[in-house]
Amino acid sequence: MSAWVSVLDAAPATQAPAPDTDKLQQLKAQTHIDKWDASVWRAYVDESMKRADDSGDCNDARQAIEEYVAVFPSVTRIWVEFIAFETRMRAYDKLEALFTRCLRAVVAVPVWEKYLDYIKSVHSNAPVDRKEEARKTILKAFELVLSNVGLDRESGHIWLDYLKYIKNLDGLNSFELQQMMDLQRKVFHKALSIPLTNIEAIWKEYDAFENSLNKLTVPISPISPLPGRTRSAKKLLSERSALYMTARTAYREMKIITAVIDAASKTWMPTPTTWSEADQEVASLRAWKKYISWEKTNPLRLEDPSIVSARVMYAYKSALLMMRFFPELWYDAARYLIELGKLDEAAALLQQAVEALPRSLLLSFALAELEESRKREFSEISKVFDNLLTNLESWVVEVNQKYDAERDTLMALLRGGSDAAASSVVATGNSAEWDGERREEEREKEKERNQEIETKVEVARKRKIGKVKQAWSLVWVVYMRVARRSENVKAARNLFKQAKKSELCTYHVYVASALMEYYSSKDVGIACRIFEAGMKVFAEDNASPEFVLEYLSFLIQMNDENNARALFERALTVLQPEQARDIWSKFLSNEVNHGELANVLKLESRMKEAFSKDVDTPLAVRSMADRWAFLDIDFIGQEELGLSGHSAIARSSKMGGATAVRSGNIDLSSFSRPTNLDPVHSENIVTPELNKWTAYKPEAPDKVTPEKVLPFIPPNEVHKELQQMKQKQPMPQSQVQILQQREQQQQQAKEQEHPSSAPATMLVAECIAQLLDRLPPASSYNGPILPLSDILDGLRRLPLPVPVGQSRMVPISLQDKQIMNPGHSTANVFIQEFDQGGSFRGRGRGRGRFGIAPASKRKGGYGSDEDQRFRKR
Repeated sequence: MSAWVSVLDAAPATQAPAPDTDKLQQLKAQTHIDKWDASVWRAYVDESMKRADDSGDCNDARQAIEEYVAVFPSVTRIWVEFIAFETRMRAYDKLEALFTRCLRAVVAVPVWEKYLDYIKSVHSNAPVDRKEEARKTILKAFELVLSNVGLDRESGHIWLDYLKYIKNLDGLNSFELQQMMDLQRKVFHKALSIPLTNIEAIWKEYDAFENSLNKLTVPISPISPLPGRTRSAKKLLSERSALYMTARTAYREMKIITAVIDAASKTWMPTPTTWSEADQEVASLRAWKKYISWEKTNPLRLEDPSIVSARVMYAYKSALLMMRFFPELWYDAARYLIELGKLDEAAALLQQAVEALPRSLLLSFALAELEESRKREFSEISKVFDNLLTNLESWVVEVNQKYDAERDTLMALLRGGSDAAASSVVATGNSAEWDGERREEEREKEKERNQEIETKVEVARKRKIGKVKQAWSLVWVVYMRVARRSENVKAARNLFKQAKKSELCTYHVYVASALMEYYSSKDVGIACRIFEAGMKVFAEDNASPEFVLEYLSFLIQMNDENNARALFERALTVLQPEQARDIWSKFLSNEVNHGELANVLKLESRMKEAFSKDVDTPLAVRSMADRWAFLDIDFIGQEELGLSGHSAIARSSKMGGATAVRSGNIDLSSFSRPTNLDPVHSENIVTPELNKWTAYKPEAPDKVTPEKVLPFIPPNEVHKELQQMKQKQPMPQSQVQILQQREQQQQQAKEQEHPSSAPATMLVAECIAQLLDRLPPASSYNGPILPLSDILDGLRRLPLPVPVGQSRMVPISLQDKQIMNPGHSTANVFIQEFDQGGSFRGRGRGRGRFGIAPASKRKGGYGSDEDQRFRKR
């Protein structure tokens, strides 16, 4: 863009508009190119405001801000800038209209604070005769602001301003003074029950307030004090101390929960999400849902349910300012209001949601369902569906325009490259080479490139249009259901007649209408006629195997064998073999379950001829298994043919059930699952298969033979080695050779497979062996040397309990892990040995594991005489 601007600035003044105007038009054009580019919008609005400040003409600036607000209507700082601009221009009439627009739509502290500042600036300097009215107006403004955003943790300064304003009121008589004192105490009590950022400062103010009235006693009712009905200020402070401490603790918890939100809110601009795990929107969505769930748990321990629901709804409203393009939050908020019984508020919220996301099927369906539950007229409900269908149809137009523009851009780039190549040929004087065959070759290449671009663009267009068609058809399906429930089957039939005239209609609408006719009016003839009408549209013209499969399933369900066989033969003449594979399987399954053996064998023979290439493929094996499978029983496929769970899941999904998955015979871990929104969408969380877990059964280890025990090195040599390492002295060459030999033995032990050649081993508990496997080798350690003898002596003196049952022991290599120096005098505490009866026998001074005496020889231990007597009692 900078190069473009520099060229235009260098042009003569008679051929181009003024530089400022030209720059503003450029920025405006860029906003139309990329609607969601916040940086371009920011530059466009700043430039328009700058020109308005210089020239005094506010029309362009207002238009720019209005366009900015239309794209980002929930961004608080944009409204604040708009209000500040109108205030700076002294356009008070437009400012009041602006407050009317934004206050209810944007429930945020900065916007309401601007409104409060405006009210105070207008009424603060009122004349004496209107001073009382102005004071009441300002007090009402404070109450209005705090009733809307007083639950926000950032509203603490507004609470303090309110208290300060009440405190500094002058010209009051004694009765009014008592009223203001009572109001001030009431405001303190409300503020101290809210987790505000400055709640500690408010508590200090409250402490000073109570003590300033009377350090000894204060009346219960300042308006009408009665003798003997007074309480001390200390008593009043102690009563509010618990609420204050709860609110302060809740604020600290809230600050931790909303850390992700606070970090993102400074520069946040709500844009349509791409559902990418790398996007910050997904993390913010998780954080908002976590915060809302926290509010629903009532962390402030409030006794009034209305206050709890108000806090939850304020959390929802705050979340929707940022997460405007997430229908999930809108729907959750509406469902919460419905659970509270506030149907009117839920309907208003869903109406606002539909206006924010006009193409959201979830929100429109929820609104229509709510209106239906409220017994609204069908004409009102139909408006929801009609608006949604209109928006989806306009979406098709936008998609076509987008891909047409993309195709034209690619074509222009291609022509530009061809023209540049031709110009280079002319410039080099080799234009003679382009005569004859060379020019024909280049034209053919250009046609191929054009065709390739056309193909890629059309494939992408078809894919996107297909998604829109599915959404459009789903709306008609739900629309017909609502019409049948609210009116009758005839109303749904009229809707079907409207839907099938559109090019966007898919086979789903026909199937839904046919099944609705059968199950509602019990008329098989109408249902079959609808299916036959669909055959002309989707089977004969577009060759849609899905519709034929649905039609065949319907006839099989009706037990109409003749028509089902006729439809099967018709489908084979219309569809290609690969397209009709599911139809073959469906018809064969019906013959196997309900037909004659001769028909089954004949159909199998025809199927082998149609799919002759599948003879030596896994598909043939799969069909062999399906031949004798029923529901979730696939014994032949899994046990005798060795088929994996992939085919079983595919087969169970075609059967219309999840019984194969529930049986536990399918390994779900081998399938890829979505990774985004793990804490938000529970179906994306991979859970362990508990039915595959086996109970832990400890096994007694084999008796340790003498040849498995590693010979010890005298402890004096170990001590010398440790002392040399502590003093950072070089080790003797002999010790270096020993360490090198140990490393070579370790490498050889890993390479050898025969167990007899493994190095010397020792038995330790399996859990310890797993830990040692994760530790690096001792040769890689270069840190400080700990006093091993002191550590072992300390462990030996610990009063460790003796386990009831012995844990499973596994052999590990001493040379591999070097878990201890074999020459140490206390190394034998790790070596254990079991006799044939499973009793413990320790080595070294008659001590047991970790130097502890066996239980049978300890007083009061497990298995001792005292223990046996205790068990008898």
